[in-house]
Amino acid sequence: MTRRILQAASWVVATVLAIPAFACVNTFVSEIKELKGMGNHARVAKVVASADAAYRFKPSLETANDLAVAWILTDRVSEGVQLLRDVEKRYPANAIVAANLGTALELSGNDAEALQWIRESVRRDPEEHQGSEWVHVRILEAKLALRNDPNWLRKNAVVGWREGQRFPPDEESRPRRPRDMIAAITYQLQERTQFVDAPDAVVGDLYLSIGDIAFAVPGAYSSPWERDSAISSNYHSAIHFGTVHEARARERMEAADKRKEAVRPAMQAAAAREQEAQARELVRDKLAAQRKADLESAQLRRRWLAFGAFGTFCVLVAGAVFLRHKRATKP
Repeated sequence: MTRRILQAASWVVATVLAIPAFACVNTFVSEIKELKGMGNHARVAKVVASADAAYRFKPSLETANDLAVAWILTDRVSEGVQLLRDVEKRYPANAIVAANLGTALELSGNDAEALQWIRESVRRDPEEHQGSEWVHVRILEAKLALRNDPNWLRKNAVVGWREGQRFPPDEESRPRRPRDMIAAITYQLQERTQFVDAPDAVVGDLYLSIGDIAFAVPGAYSSPWERDSAISSNYHSAIHFGTVHEARARERMEAADKRKEAVRPAMQAAAAREQEAQARELVRDKLAAQRKADLESAQLRRRWLAFGAFGTFCVLVAGAVFLRHKRATKP
């Protein structure tokens, strides 16, 4: 899901809720959901009132986004959509506005028009949301396809890739790399699962694609353990959200789990050795630091002893000179 539509409202939350500004929009969404779940409608109302007052005082791209977010998160989606349409008229050709409007339209259930605006956002700036918005385009296309053909996912994939096929090209017709695919799908999943609960066939297929990449492209992950972990966790999520390829996902997930269990003792032993090595290194560092402190302390004591001895010598010499002078001048 598009993140930017929520990002601009973070300072409103910071002001009203007296907490630091959020760097992550997911946290903002979670906070608002938590307030609503707690039934704390008074504080939610303060967020909306603050956003409304800021927008009325100084209408701008930022304050309009704040108010649109406040409305969308308080079930006033249609008002948020209308406000974003007005913002688009005032700030044309802005990729963020297009992405915000597309997301708001999707949340309102208007997937067809949402797709138009998300495509426009990608056209304006392909790097929006870490270059992952092309996945959002594919998600909306899949949702529309599933309305016409409920079995669409049996022969197609949301991201346009199945095993044995080439990865879809980027906006410059360059082949996407496995890690690029995983990063883009993961980014969109992190956003989407804040709004979507299981079962959801589209989300299930996105998880399935990551599992398939992990299974079919060994070089996508740096180690066999990491690869099997990715296979297991993503196929598990695919089954949880619902996938028409559950039998394949389950078979591969269970095989990955068995491989992980087979090497788990060795992994645990290696981890224990690493911890022991780190502990020994820490002890060595502490001992070295203590020796250095003891050496510096001893050097300081020697300096003070030398200074004291020199001072005593000077006093004795001065006393002897004084006595000699006194005797010499005695009548």
